[in-house]
Amino acid sequence: MKKKLFFIIQICIVLVAANGFYGCNDTVTGTEDTMRGVSVLPNPMTAGQKVSISGPGFKDATKITFPGGVAVTDFTKAGEFQLNTLVPEGVASEGKISVTLPDGEFVIPLDVTIFSTRDLVAIAMDVNPVTKNYVVGPNDKLTIQGKGLGPIIEIMLPGGLSINSMNFAKKTDSYIEINIPMSGFDRNAVEPLQMKGQSGEIFYTANTLEWNGEGYIPPELLPFCGRSYKVWGWDVDKLPTGAFGNGGYNSNTGPTWWIPTVNSQYGGPGHGEGATMAFYLPNKMVLTLTNGTVYTGKFTVDVSKPVGTWSIGQLKITGGDEALSIVGGTKGPYNGTVDIIPKVFEIVTAGLTDTKMTLAFRYPAEPGTANFYLFSLLESGDDPE
Repeated sequence: MKKKLFFIIQICIVLVAANGFYGCNDTVTGTEDTMRGVSVLPNPMTAGQKVSISGPGFKDATKITFPGGVAVTDFTKAGEFQLNTLVPEGVASEGKISVTLPDGEFVIPLDVTIFSTRDLVAIAMDVNPVTKNYVVGPNDKLTIQGKGLGPIIEIMLPGGLSINSMNFAKKTDSYIEINIPMSGFDRNAVEPLQMKGQSGEIFYTANTLEWNGEGYIPPELLPFCGRSYKVWGWDVDKLPTGAFGNGGYNSNTGPTWWIPTVNSQYGGPGHGEGATMAFYLPNKMVLTLTNGTVYTGKFTVDVSKPVGTWSIGQLKITGGDEALSIVGGTKGPYNGTVDIIPKVFEIVTAGLTDTKMTLAFRYPAEPGTANFYLFSLLESGDDPE
């Protein structure tokens, strides 16, 4: 009896296991990208885009048929299972792909979606107020938006320069982002942007771009470096006394209490007349002292922290040499504090022009007091004459 019961249990185990294996071999259909060793990548896809189709025994395939009955015989084989081809034009927007094999037609049990590249628009940061066209130039970020951008492999700029997909800043099926190079396009061109797909087809944006060669520069940087660079020195209209000193923070717009000459010991060794500071796009700063010492680093302009209407924001100096500061921004105790080298300055609103600039450093231990530094433009890369 016990032996018979043992065999009955064994038979039950075998039946349960067999049922489990049978369940694993069920035919599965749906929208998943991979199932039972079969895959279609990418999915969704775009007409003209490269697609890889994998499945059992595909090494003997002679034809691939896409939704809508559009067949292709121009494809490559990779190993025993994978076929690579381009999605042909004229296909239906959705359906299934079939592969012709020696023993018949194999229908891929996957639903695929296919759409055409369309609704392409090129968007930049600057807009011409008269023509309403987007305006781009060197260093600009340009975004192409639309549908079906997967197969785009090259963007061609007026003048012959092109940017391939390896140099796209970002890419999805709905947008591509690029950075405009410094040269290589026709600055006088006003035309749509051209793009090339994997199949060699040329696509155009629906809107027109203006290529002016200037590029977008954040407006807060223009007073410091213009569109290339600017070199600053002490305000020639205030020398020898009046370009440096202290006064009330958030009340004065220049030195009013203590006004030494810039060549005195208070200006710091090497910070007198003849010392210069240069600001270069996008964020390089160079300080040159009268004795020839050069310090380099980076600068940023933060307009998110203005002091009422007295300041438009802050100049911040980072990186590079520890001793880097502005002309006159020398190491000091500042009324009882430990010795520091100023790195953050208020940009005083009054008198700020393309050729004049006033910066203020707030004393750390004396909130109502600031050093003021008044500067004149000495050289501009935008106007070398």
